[in-house]
Amino acid sequence: MFKIINKQPNSPVYFSKKKVKLSGYVLEVANFEHEFMLFYRNKKNKTNKHTKKIDSRNKALTRAKRIINDYINSNVWHWLDKNGKRIMPLFITLTYRENIQDLDYANNEFTKFIRRFNYEFFHTKKSILKYLCVIEFQKRGSIHYHMMIFNLPFKQKIYDRARSIWPFGSCNIKSIKSKQGAISGYLIKYLTKEKTKERLRGRKCYFISRNLHKPIESSIEDVVLLIENNVNNSSPFYQYERIFKIGNKQQTKNAKLYDLKNKSRIYSQIVEILKTYEY
Repeated sequence: MFKIINKQPNSPVYFSKKKVKLSGYVLEVANFEHEFMLFYRNKKNKTNKHTKKIDSRNKALTRAKRIINDYINSNVWHWLDKNGKRIMPLFITLTYRENIQDLDYANNEFTKFIRRFNYEFFHTKKSILKYLCVIEFQKRGSIHYHMMIFNLPFKQKIYDRARSIWPFGSCNIKSIKSKQGAISGYLIKYLTKEKTKERLRGRKCYFISRNLHKPIESSIEDVVLLIENNVNNSSPFYQYERIFKIGNKQQTKNAKLYDLKNKSRIYSQIVEILKTYEY
């Protein structure tokens, strides 16, 4: 189903026109117009210095949006409390009362807030809190943060306690009940604002905690076909086409997204397949 080339000893290459990615319960099955070439990854050194390139800001933002979307789908409703119940994610917005525009200063205070928040609710200096955060700039230029927390069970007086450790302005907290796609879209939209894009040029536009759940993916065509057979009788909740360039060559990607949250048998089968043939 795919062609193997022994380019270097123990470093085979193969071509594929398919890719599948499982982010939490969201399954993406993609088919490409042209074959693309992949090297088997060396798990001890995943960075290939010969293929590393400096991306333009638009490419960096596109990559950031994809990463944020994948991490949200992989972690929303995937953390359990001590009783084994799924934890409802929280959305927190931190703003400065004063017109703070110094990004280094603001990021430093945000880091301190994370440490205080972690200690306040988990009673340890060890990093337990699982979160993702994006930066936005208000019209006046002031910095504020939009943060999603994945693993904080219900706490008494959470609103008052959280506000007490952010003395610089407002700290708004909301529980999240929206669908996964809507959740990721809500955060991603802040990255596309012109003011935010320009101010964050050459700077990190999001923060994530360590040890979040990550997507599982494979580009082995036999694996993708096997997974496609598992979802043949299911309807995708979203489909899209993306046209982009790799070098001077135009590539077209057609993708379907499936929600497997209420399809436990299919979900388990796909996880088993991907973990066996992960690439």
